Amino acid sequence: AQEHGTCSFLDAGCGSGILSIGARLLGYDPCDAFDNDPQCITTSRENMEIAGVEGVNLSIADLASYEGKPRKLVVANILAVVLDAYAEAVITYVERPGHLILSGILTEQYEGILSRYTALGCREIGRKTIKEWTSGCFKL
Repeated sequence: AQEHGTCSFLDAGCGSGILSIGARLLGYDPCDAFDNDPQCITTSRENMEIAGVEGVNLSIADLASYEGKPRKLVVANILAVVLDAYAEAVITYVERPGHLILSGILTEQYEGILSRYTALGCREIGRKTIKEWTSGCFKL
């Protein structure tokens, strides 16, 4: 975390909490996570307890209603249709200069997401494809 000059972290749509757990273990602080599904928050808390990880601020919110502070690194592992619909909101979560990682995108849908986020001022600096899934790293 410190090597890249980033220290704060946000997991938008945290699901099981695995990305937040990894971020805390890497030293990201503060570390925030939210999901619109209360069960995901419960599951995230349980997984953090199992992993012995503390210090992740969890909240129930959706991409349109999250009101936390912008963070240096934001990750969103969410379906492309949702990333597209809420692109303007998602980029406001990134502290400038900062990074945004978008994943959970079917490869055939990635170019559309790339175009959408590029038009909003994001610059793709990396891309990874595994089977039918593609993720992208953007600098803002």
